[in-house]
Amino acid sequence: MKHIFTVLLIFSLSSYMQGQNHFDYIKQELSNLETKLTKNGEKSGLTNEQTAQLTKILEDKALRIENYKKQYKQKDELSKFLMQLENEYTPRIQAVLTTQQRRSIQK
Repeated sequence: MKHIFTVLLIFSLSSYMQGQNHFDYIKQELSNLETKLTKNGEKSGLTNEQTAQLTKILEDKALRIENYKKQYKQKDELSKFLMQLENEYTPRIQAVLTTQQRRSIQK
């Protein structure tokens, strides 16, 4: 089930990135994270420090996606790259969150 969710996330991310700049992508990702936290009962949300750290991580991720998309046009190559990127960045993003926030997102 987790794998299916990841694949769907990657395809939606790919589609979203085609029409959006980095700022919109980062804003959307942070909004998605906040939504997951509040939906699962986390009252505090993200701190300003967490938002700043996550913004840097997501800027890097968005830039890598954009550069890769310029090089490779095949959907299967892009999909494989996005899966690898998701596996690489998920631990970095989770490292910024508190233990309680990580638990809340995994529910």
